[in-house]
Amino acid sequence: MRSPAQTPVGRWTLGLKTGDEDVHVVDRHIYIIFNAWLPEDPVYMENEEEREFYIVKDSSVYFYGTHKNWAKKKWYYGQFEKVTLAAIEFLLRRSGLTSAQRADHVMLVRALAAAVNMQDDQGVMLGRWTTPFSGGTSPSAWNSTLPILNKYMESGGNAVKYAQCFVFGAVLTTLLRALGIPSRTVTNFGSAHDDDGDMAVDYYYDENEKHIPGGDQEW
Repeated sequence: MRSPAQTPVGRWTLGLKTGDEDVHVVDRHIYIIFNAWLPEDPVYMENEEEREFYIVKDSSVYFYGTHKNWAKKKWYYGQFEKVTLAAIEFLLRRSGLTSAQRADHVMLVRALAAAVNMQDDQGVMLGRWTTPFSGGTSPSAWNSTLPILNKYMESGGNAVKYAQCFVFGAVLTTLLRALGIPSRTVTNFGSAHDDDGDMAVDYYYDENEKHIPGGDQEW
């Protein structure tokens, strides 16, 4: 059995029909994901070593701090754990993506990028950048996506406390790799932030080339 490369990803119910007999519905759901090994797939990646690194590898390190004072820490992504695909389907249903949008890897990545953050999106984690971290876990204490997704699903979709950028990035990497989308967690400093979602970073200047406050920002 083979699905077209543009099939919407997510959880499917499989029904089998032979001749004039009734349809037999398989009692287990199947998940269709992207296939970076297939040239016709929109996320196709030719290099085998890169596929292993960006999709199959289930652990890595991330960097945090500032460009003058940084450290690194190991992270277990757990993209092959049972809870991961279930959490993705839960998030995609909450996102309201249409079937056509689920076949669009760009739309899907943007939806999941928003879904890892609780703010405005009923997402996986609540961000907090100042102490105390009462009622939750310090962002620097996490070292795996697995307990985060388990806690999120066990609570019925309540945001897990707490995250910062490096945790959001690691969780998103887990979700994307589980869907077969090549990805990695990247740390950068002085990040440009697209506030209005138009996929451009906008700065405004007057006729004297003086910067006008507002627009997008770097942080």
